[in-house]
Formats: sequence, C-alpha cells, structure tokens
Amino acid sequence: SSTSEIFGLGLGLEIVAVQNIETVFSGLAHDSIAAVNLKETEFFKIHYQNEEGHIRHCIESFMKYCPDEKSKNDFLIGFENGLRFWRLFWYEVADELTSIKQQSLSWAN
Repeated sequence: SSTSEIFGLGLGLEIVAVQNIETVFSGLAHDSIAAVNLKETEFFKIHYQNEEGHIRHCIESFMKYCPDEKSKNDFLIGFENGLRFWRLFWYEVADELTSIKQQSLSWAN
C-alpha cells in the first residue's frame, strides 16, 4: 500500500536469504565432492556474494525513506509479510517432502 511497506517487504524477503541458500546447499551437498562442486556453480557464487548486500540496501532504504511513524509502521507491515511468505513457503516444501516420503514408503511396502 506504500513505498515504505515495499521496502519492508524487501527486507522480510532478504533477511533470511542466507539461511535459505544454506538450506538449499545443505540439501544438495550430500558429500564433500558435491559440496565443492556446488560452491563452484554460478548460482551459489552469486547468491553468497549478493544476499548480504541486499539486506544492507533494504536497511539503508528504511533509514533514508522512513522518517515518520506511519512510514515506519508501514515498513514493519511489509517486513512481517515478507517473513510470512517464507514461513508459508517452507511449510509447503516440508509438506511436499513429507508427502513424497510417505508415497515412497507406501510403494516400498
């Protein structure tokens, strides 16, 4: 509903980005050889380099463009919405993985 809320949404999406990348990396790096190979991919090189910069940029935007109480409150609403997105995302991933695992177990029996 406002630019401040969009800035907050950006921070909410970025603040857990490093953890998200680590989660994906850990899930794919099943042994030391895979871990070395994954770290050399463009995907992981770019994400490890850029995520902290994105977070800093969001915080700078907050400090520069959210001087009053209304804009600060709007920022926090956006921030919470960003965090809510990731909670829902990872719950869906977990549900999907649980479902796949249960299907695999039922096929094995």
